[in-house]
Amino acid sequence: MSRVGPAALCLLYVPVLAWVSLVATPAYVLFPWLSVFVAPVALAVVALGVLLNTRTARATAWAALGVLALWLVENVGAIFWHLVGWEQRQGAPLGDAVVGALGESVPRVPYWLAALLPLCAASVYLWRSR
Repeated sequence: MSRVGPAALCLLYVPVLAWVSLVATPAYVLFPWLSVFVAPVALAVVALGVLLNTRTARATAWAALGVLALWLVENVGAIFWHLVGWEQRQGAPLGDAVVGALGESVPRVPYWLAALLPLCAASVYLWRSR
């Protein structure tokens, strides 16, 4: 019964993560339409892996966590480097462009943290329940 709670929480968080991925994924990421669907599907796979708790399901959940982490890194990186490029097109040198991009990234931090939350929580649960 102890694994039903975390799995249910992951499944309940899928719509929230779907909204976050839709709002936080700009059109200039590598695969924008794929990126919108990857995060919620990966979290649902993690929830099922936690719920089933077999060796294969747990391995699949770890793989889905890796996909979720790659999605988040690609999303953050694409946004950040787009902002760096924007600052450089405005005439800022690279150092100033990076600092300006960090400042412009602040409004997106809550979305990134909302996407990082299930990644960290599921990783800790899978690691501790092995």
